[in-house]
Amino acid sequence: TYSAARYVRERLGLAGPAHVVSTACSSAAKVYATAERMIRLGLVDAAVVGGVDSLCMTTLYGFRSLELTSPDICRPWDAERQGLSLGEAAALALLERDGSAMGWLLGTGESSDGHHMSSPHPEGAGAVLALQAALADAGVAPGQVDYLNLHGTGTPGNDAAEDRAVMQVFGARLPCSSTKGQTGHTLGAAGGVEASLSLLALEQGCMPASLNLQQQDPALHATLLREPTPAPLRDALRRAPTLRVHGPASWPSMCVASASSAPGSRAGRPAPRGCASPPAGRPRPPWCRRRCACRPPSGAAPARW
Repeated sequence: TYSAARYVRERLGLAGPAHVVSTACSSAAKVYATAERMIRLGLVDAAVVGGVDSLCMTTLYGFRSLELTSPDICRPWDAERQGLSLGEAAALALLERDGSAMGWLLGTGESSDGHHMSSPHPEGAGAVLALQAALADAGVAPGQVDYLNLHGTGTPGNDAAEDRAVMQVFGARLPCSSTKGQTGHTLGAAGGVEASLSLLALEQGCMPASLNLQQQDPALHATLLREPTPAPLRDALRRAPTLRVHGPASWPSMCVASASSAPGSRAGRPAPRGCASPPAGRPRPPWCRRRCACRPPSGAAPARW
C-alpha cells in the first residue's frame, strides 16, 4: 500500500515523513488526525493527506459475500434500503499550520470499540466515543455544530447503529446527510471525499441532500436533508466509521470550521488548541491544560486546509 504515498511524494516533490494508513473505510479520515498530531508536535509544517481506492473483482465479490451490496441504488436511511453501492475515488488535501485557509481542522476523535470482527456495536458505542472525542478536542459543544456528514452506507445495520449514535450525541435537531447516494461508497477514499464535501458545504453555505431518500425508516430519527439546503454554516462534523474484516470497528471523526473568520473569534468559540490565553470570561479548555507544553514554536493555530 505504500505505493500510493510514494507516488504522491514523487509527483509533488515532497520531503519528510511519508506513510500509508490502511484502516479500510476510515483510512482517508484517520489521516487527518495523524497529520494534525504531527503538525502540532512540530514534526512537520504541512502535510498532504487523503485517500484513493479503485474497484477490483475481489472487492466486489467480498462485499457481496457479506451481503452488504444492494441490487438497487443506494438509499441511506430509507425504509427500503438494501445495502451499499461501491464507488471509486481519490481525494487529497493540504494541511498547514499557518496562513490563509479554506477551512480549519478544529478537532479529531478516534475510537475502536472491538465489538465484533466485522460489525459495529448495534448501539453505535464506538461512534459515540469518536464523536464526543472530536467535539472535546475542538472545544465545541454539540449545539454549536450546524451540519453532520454521515457515513450513511445504506446498509440496514450501519444506518441503524449510526442513527442511535447521532441521537445520543446531538438529538434530532442537527441537519444531517449522507452523500453516498451521489458517490457510492468509495471505501478507502470515503473519508477524504466526504471531508472535502463538508468543506465545500461550509464554503458555499449549502448543506447537501441525501440523494435517493424517499421514505425515511420510521425506526431512525436523525434529521436527514432531502433537498440541498442553503444555510450560513459555522461548524461541520464529518464522521467516518469503517467495517474492518480483520479487526474491530474503528470510528474516526473530525470537526471542521469555516475560514470566514479566525478560529476563536466567534461568540462562544473557545480558543484554538495550544493557545495560551482563552477568550475573556471563559476557562481554559481541557485540551489547553494537556497540550500547551506541546505547542509548536511557530504559534498556536490549528491545522488548516
